[in-house]
Amino acid sequence: VVLQTYENEKNLLRKAKDLNEELRKEKQSAEELGGKDKEIREELEQTRTEFAKAEAEVVLCEEREAMLNLEVAELERQKEEISQEKEDKEREAIEALRPRLEALQLHIEQLTAEIDEASKQSEKQ
Repeated sequence: VVLQTYENEKNLLRKAKDLNEELRKEKQSAEELGGKDKEIREELEQTRTEFAKAEAEVVLCEEREAMLNLEVAELERQKEEISQEKEDKEREAIEALRPRLEALQLHIEQLTAEIDEASKQSEKQ
């Protein structure tokens, strides 16, 4: 009986040592995983921060693009307005000069007729 008790105790001690060793390995494994888990959480948080910054930058770029599109539209409107004003002024200048041009043309025609008449008279003589 004493021998059997001793044998049982020995088996129990061996089993306790084995369980203790297994527990130590599990603890070590859990610590390693905990460290990896912490690294993963930190990396995830860093990624989220970078993503938030990128989203903010996208919003700023979209706002800038919208502002630039408005500016382009305004400049195109101004260009069209200036072009129209230029055409109007050219038309007005031509219309203002038309009577003078017509008078000069008439005067040229009269002078040409006088020259022709003078040439004919000088040929007769």
